[in-house]
Amino acid sequence: MVMKIFVSHAAVDREIASALVDFLELGMGVHPDQTFFSSQPGSIEIGHNFVDDILRHLDEAHLLICLLSEGYLKSQFCMAELGAARMAAFPDSSGGRRFFSCLIPPLEFKEVGGMLTGVQSGKIMDRTAHANLREVVRQTVDCTYVPENKWITRQDKFIDTAQQHIRNGQSSYNLAQSISLEEVVSEFQQDLVHKRKIIFTFKNNSADELTAGPSQWHGMIRLFKNFSPLQMKVIENGKWSEDKPSVRVPAKTQFRAWISLDTSVDDKYLFSLTAMNQVGEIRIALEKDGTQTERAFKI
Repeated sequence: MVMKIFVSHAAVDREIASALVDFLELGMGVHPDQTFFSSQPGSIEIGHNFVDDILRHLDEAHLLICLLSEGYLKSQFCMAELGAARMAAFPDSSGGRRFFSCLIPPLEFKEVGGMLTGVQSGKIMDRTAHANLREVVRQTVDCTYVPENKWITRQDKFIDTAQQHIRNGQSSYNLAQSISLEEVVSEFQQDLVHKRKIIFTFKNNSADELTAGPSQWHGMIRLFKNFSPLQMKVIENGKWSEDKPSVRVPAKTQFRAWISLDTSVDDKYLFSLTAMNQVGEIRIALEKDGTQTERAFKI
């Protein structure tokens, strides 16, 4: 049986997960066939059930590496994956499964609890953690010899990638925090096509211009598939602009997005408080100076 390593990560950390796999293979001598992470192209075969394949690879793994981040802890799927990994990972003298976790800043040790309470984790850029991981890898899977100078070169490259990933993540976080949801209004529509329009008013609180546009919807209303595409406006010269798929929002300026529910929506649902309460979540895509992110607001 081929000894395997499973790298568990959040979708937002796919870049650093890919860099870690390169580090495992080129810096620690792990064969490519021995590593699995779901963001790698071709890791899940076309036509296969994603969850079934993930569980199968987890079951086959001998070393489970978790890249813990704020995004990881917020992902229900990642937490379920972590639960399955922790249930399976009990090291013993007969060669049982091993578990290794690393923290990606700005996540701190004090924020990690639950299934990881009492479990020692390393930090993603810490060289001592890398040395510990290399030892665990050597004890768990068959590795080819890697000269020390090549190990150091690949370690330096991994640290550079991790630092860039963390800087990009901080920039994305700052951009996401620059807008606020000011108001949500549900208006009755007096026409033959639409029954109700739900209007969201946002504000760019930063000192810089940014671009805002629709991202994706979550919630019960999305299941009806009978609302118009998200439309947006921004105040230009004191007046609301024309409808656009995205808008450039000056500093300290409000902008709007809305959906229109059409006549196929059942009246009993439409005019109930449940309709407003179950919109669920709106996500706005943001861009500034090459940094892209999205901000989610609970409704």
